[in-house]
Amino acid sequence: HTRAIARHYSRHSSANNHLIGELAGVFVASCTWPMWPGLRRLGERARAELEAQARLQVASDGVLREQAFEYASFVFDLLFIVELAASAAGRPMSGDYLGRLMGLCHFIRSVRTGSGAVPMIGDADGAQAWRLDPREGRCPFESMLAKGEWLGGAAASRSELRWLAPRAAPVVPQAGVSGLDFRDGGYHLFQSDAGGPREVRGLFDAGPLGYLGIAAHGHADALQVWLALGGVPLLVDPGTYGYGVGVEWRDYFRGTSAHNTVCIARRDQSLSGGRFMWTQKARTQLQALTRDGDALTLRAAHDGYRRLQGFTHERGLVFDPQAATLEVSDRVQGEGEQLLQLHWHVSPQWHLLRQEGETVTLGRAGIEVKLTVSADVAGSLSVHSGEQDPPLGWYSVAYGEKEPCAVLRWQGRAARANLRTRIEWRFGAAEVLH
Repeated sequence: HTRAIARHYSRHSSANNHLIGELAGVFVASCTWPMWPGLRRLGERARAELEAQARLQVASDGVLREQAFEYASFVFDLLFIVELAASAAGRPMSGDYLGRLMGLCHFIRSVRTGSGAVPMIGDADGAQAWRLDPREGRCPFESMLAKGEWLGGAAASRSELRWLAPRAAPVVPQAGVSGLDFRDGGYHLFQSDAGGPREVRGLFDAGPLGYLGIAAHGHADALQVWLALGGVPLLVDPGTYGYGVGVEWRDYFRGTSAHNTVCIARRDQSLSGGRFMWTQKARTQLQALTRDGDALTLRAAHDGYRRLQGFTHERGLVFDPQAATLEVSDRVQGEGEQLLQLHWHVSPQWHLLRQEGETVTLGRAGIEVKLTVSADVAGSLSVHSGEQDPPLGWYSVAYGEKEPCAVLRWQGRAARANLRTRIEWRFGAAEVLH
C-alpha cells in the first residue's frame, strides 16, 4: 500500500493538502515498519518533501495558501502527526518545519473571536485527520490550538492530548510573525477589546484566489469584509454547503454574489472551469495601509472584472473603534454601463429590526447595528433571504447544511460609481436585550 501511494503522488492539480496527506502516510509507515530498506528509503524521500511542502503550502505568516481556513486544521494535524513519528524515531523535523506549524496556529488564533468563531473563508468539508475525542460538537480549531500550545511547551490540557504528556514536547519557538497584517497570505485584521464583552473583530481579504493553477478550494471573494461584534459573527462568509450538490449551489457558495464585496453584471470576479477549478483568477493589490493604535485605514483593488469592458474595483476601509464605526468605500469604473451589486451577508444569529430607506438596523443580545449604503448614482437597497432561482441569501454553518440568511443588496446600473457603506454599533442597547 505504501509503495502504491509513493508511485502515485498527487503531482499536478491536487498537489495541495492531498499531497501532504499522502506524504504523511508514507513517512509514518516508514517509521512504523523500518525493517524494510525499501520502505526506509521511501520514508526519507517523503520526509524531505514534507519539509519542502510545509514551506510551499504554509505562507511565512502562517496562512494556508489554499485560502481555505478550515483546511488549516486538517493540514496542521497531518504535519503534526509527522512530527510525532519523527520525534519517536529520534529525528525530529526541522525548526523551520515546526515554525510553519506554529504559524498556522498563530493565524487561526488571530482571526478567532473570543467566543471561538472563525471566518469560513474558502472551502470547508469537515475533513479531520486526527480525531481522538469522539464527542459531538468538537471544534477542530480548539484541538489544533491545544496541540500548538503543547508544541510550545504547555501542558497537554485537553483529554485527547494527555497521552502526549509522558514525553517532552519539542522545543519550538513561537511563530516569528506578530501583529494583525498577514501580508504574505493577504489578510488584514482589525480589532478592539479583544476577548472582552465588547469585542470587535474584523477581516479584510486582499489575498490571492487560492493555491496552484486551479486554486481548487478558493472562492471568488476578493476584497470581502468579515465582521464580528461581541464575539458573534455579523457580516459573514457563507461557507461551502457541499461539493457534490447541484452545480448552481456549488457555483453560488463559491461565487462573488455570496460574499461581502461588489459583483458586476452578475458575474464572478474569477472564471470557473468546474467544481474545483478556476480558469481565470482575479489578482488583488494592497495599495495603502495605515494603523494608529487599534484604528485602521487601508485601500486595495483587484482586476477580475477587466474582461467586462475594462471594469476595476477599488475598496477602502476605515475602522474607528473610538467612534464605533466601520466605513467601506467602493469605487467601480468601466467603459460601459453594467449592473452593479454590493452585498452584505448577515449571520442568522442577528435580527433584522427595521429598514428606513437606505439604512437597515440589526440587533441581538444588547447590540444594535445600523448599516447605511449611499451612492453617487441611482440605485436602491433591498433585503433578500432564502431565494433559490438564482440562489441568494444562504448560509452554511457546516458541510452539507444550509439555511436562509438576510442579505442586504444595493444595486444600480452605471459605468462609474462610488459607494459608501457606514456601519455603526452600540453595545448595551436595551431595545434588543433578549
